[in-house]
Amino acid sequence: MRPRMFYILVLQHLQNTISGNSKECCASFIKTVRTNNPEAKILCTLGIMGDGLYPAVEAAVADYTAETGDCNVSAMKFDVQAAADGFGADWHPSPVTHEKAAEKLVAEIKELMGE
Repeated sequence: MRPRMFYILVLQHLQNTISGNSKECCASFIKTVRTNNPEAKILCTLGIMGDGLYPAVEAAVADYTAETGDCNVSAMKFDVQAAADGFGADWHPSPVTHEKAAEKLVAEIKELMGE
C-alpha cells in the first residue's frame, strides 16, 4: 500500500485583475480547483504587487467555506513589495522580494500542514 500523500495548492489569483466581480471570479476558481483536487489544502494568496483586491480573496474563501463546510481552504496576504528592495522587469518583484515572500509562504505552509 502506498503511503498517503498530503499536498497543498497555492493560488496567486487576481494579481492582474481589476474587476467588480473579483470575489465571484475567485470563488468560482476555488470551486474548480477543489473539484479537480478533492484532498488538497488550498491556499489563496495575493499582495506582492498590490493588495487592493485581497479583501475579495478573503471574502471568496470565507463564502466558499461557509457554503461548503470545506475548512481546507485559506487565504494569506503577502507584504506589498518595497521600493527599497528594488524591482524586477516592469515593476515585478525583485529577488529580495521573492526571498521574503518565500519565507512567509514556507512558514504558512508549515503551519497549515501541522509542522
